[in-house]
Amino acid sequence: MKDSSSKQPKEAKISPRHKTRSKKDQRRSILESYRQLINIINLLPDATFVINREGEVIAWNKAIEEMTGAPAKEILGKKNYSTLFYPVERPMLIDLAINPDETIESQYSNFKRKGGTLQAELFVKVAYGIGMAYLWGGATVLYDNDGNVIGAIESFRDLTQKKKYELASRGAERWFASMISFLPDAMFAIDKRGRVIAWNRAMEKMTGVRTDEIIGKGDQEYSISFFGERRHMLIDLVLNSDPSLESAFNKLIKDNLIYTAEDEANVSYSKQKACLWGQASPLYDDKGSIVGAIESLRDITEIKQLEYSLRESERRLSDIIDFLPDATLVIDIEGRVIAWNQAAEDLTGVRAKDILGKGDNEYAIPFYGYKKPILIDLVLKGDDELERSYPYLERKGKVLIGEFNCSAVKGGGAYLRATASPLYDSSGKIVGAIEQIRDATNQKRTEEQMKYIGLYDALTGLYNRAYFEEEMHRLRHGRTNSPIGMVMLDIDGLKRINESFGHEAGDKLLRDTSDLIRGCFRPGDVIARTGGDEFTAILTNIDEQVLEKAVERIRTRVEGFNAQDPAFPLSVSIGIAVGDEDNADIYDLFKKADNNVYREKLRKK
Repeated sequence: MKDSSSKQPKEAKISPRHKTRSKKDQRRSILESYRQLINIINLLPDATFVINREGEVIAWNKAIEEMTGAPAKEILGKKNYSTLFYPVERPMLIDLAINPDETIESQYSNFKRKGGTLQAELFVKVAYGIGMAYLWGGATVLYDNDGNVIGAIESFRDLTQKKKYELASRGAERWFASMISFLPDAMFAIDKRGRVIAWNRAMEKMTGVRTDEIIGKGDQEYSISFFGERRHMLIDLVLNSDPSLESAFNKLIKDNLIYTAEDEANVSYSKQKACLWGQASPLYDDKGSIVGAIESLRDITEIKQLEYSLRESERRLSDIIDFLPDATLVIDIEGRVIAWNQAAEDLTGVRAKDILGKGDNEYAIPFYGYKKPILIDLVLKGDDELERSYPYLERKGKVLIGEFNCSAVKGGGAYLRATASPLYDSSGKIVGAIEQIRDATNQKRTEEQMKYIGLYDALTGLYNRAYFEEEMHRLRHGRTNSPIGMVMLDIDGLKRINESFGHEAGDKLLRDTSDLIRGCFRPGDVIARTGGDEFTAILTNIDEQVLEKAVERIRTRVEGFNAQDPAFPLSVSIGIAVGDEDNADIYDLFKKADNNVYREKLRKK
């Protein structure tokens, strides 16, 4: 098993997207790969930084900020990083990875080199309160796809507590167990007979086994939670060195009686097996005799995924853009198209090979039929007039979300929704922009239909009862400084027509009635179908005389309609009500108009 304190970083390669590229394209590809590398490095718990071939810092993660006290913004692009660890500027492991120097290498404790990968231990100053610290360091060279050295990466891990533990481990078992209890790495210890004498909190978290359940247990019971069975672990090799047992361990490294290895094992906090790095070493008494062994375990699953992520990043970026379901285009800082996916080809009918490399807003032609700035350009350069031209535009930080009609798309035009955002290089500088576009024509049409259905009566096209109720609520609770009137109309005998001649006849009479009364009111008046055979109009800023004229117009139109000898003559009963801001409640007016309709019906009978 391994602990990341002596993890040997692998030599990393950064692959360009295409085998044949201009130098500028190659540099862009390298920068993008660096950006992916840096994003992953920032997630690593170990203090880590990266330099380029010229020795300038291009990545400085949060862990190394805490270790050195130097924020990334103050060290990126600088070459004097060694002064954060040493009194004077001097080569570090990361420099020796690129430019070997046996004299400097000899000054390190436990220095090892394997090709472009180095590891060593060093005693240096740190910024988080303890002054000097004992660190493990590992560095490796970074190559491009052609095998050229383009930089190096170095990681540190604070071994101070571990070193202190090794000195203190010669004391009593209880004091020893108490000391390791709060160490961040999962640790356990056994005596010479294989019985567990220490099991810290991190081990409890990793295995789900409490200390009081495992202390004193032997016969390799500590291995069950990891492997589901009793089997040898690194800690057993310390007390029983056997070449036949060593062969069962993955990537085993033996340094005297210190064993390091990696293995897949169960952990309590994940349903998947985790990749664990472990290190085991002896425990000594004050006479130098081995009295037990200790093993430290660390979950390096995320670190292992780094290698895979680096190898796959370029391929993923290309594949993701091409296989995105939404039409996607990418431009560089100069406004030239550098990506145009299959969905963009399908939406516009323009093939990628015909648009890649084009600039000067030529990418707008497939959407609008002519050159003009579009949403992706607003990301790089604001334009108030262009922003106002969008029916809908929203900013969420650096991201723009817009909706617009495009006349040139799909022959007859389409309603599109798009999202655009900037692209950054490893230093945080904007190097381009990306836009994703989706055909929302059908969705927009559905939204408009749903909106219409929510407001209007499907048969007559007048406002429906729900909208009428909302309008009454608004007038009741809003400020209305003018008199309000209400005209209610009820079709006489509609039920009889439906029963005798069918609902189609009744529906036609309803439509005729709605067409008739539309022209009897002002444009701003609210006219609604409020019941099966009932229509109601709300009028503001009126008096009773205005209402009576509206009723007169209705009756005149009804007479004109009937004069045309329709299949079903129209007869209506009308009721009105009027009030002012001091004594009229809108709902009382509605009831009053309804009552007046009923009285007129009684008079007719």
